[in-house]
Amino acid sequence: MTRINPIILVVLGLALSRTAGAQIQRQDFLIPGGVRRLHVREVRDHHNAKPRNLILLHGGGLGGVPSFDLPVAGYSLAADFAKRGFRVFVRDVRGWGSSTKPREMDQPPQNSAPLVSTKEPADDIETVVDWVVRRTHKNTHCSDGRVAVTGRARTLAADQPL
Repeated sequence: MTRINPIILVVLGLALSRTAGAQIQRQDFLIPGGVRRLHVREVRDHHNAKPRNLILLHGGGLGGVPSFDLPVAGYSLAADFAKRGFRVFVRDVRGWGSSTKPREMDQPPQNSAPLVSTKEPADDIETVVDWVVRRTHKNTHCSDGRVAVTGRARTLAADQPL
């Protein structure tokens, strides 16, 4: 028996059920996080007065915005969620996308130890969750865009239930 991946169903449902009249707004922020600043993009429907919060977390690759908010009609997962009642926050982990880089990233790799362990991205997630909750005065869903969510994201979700 073939099993269908649940994330595929979510993406297909979003793609097939457009919401008319949405007015998508985007705003970029650099928030304090760790030793540098973290980039967070907010994507929301201007007409929705009571959106639910959702944070999208990128894995490897290009970063949050290219992963979730492409500037191509029909290719922004963040905008699709915003059209369906979410205030979406897309974050870049330190050193990725528009987040600032640790100074060591400007040096040859042999001059420093590995820059980011599991702890730093987990700390970045916690920093962004806390910032979103303060900004919106609401609890927040956190998703890394894949079916297997990181252990730290699961812990945060368990510690901060809706």
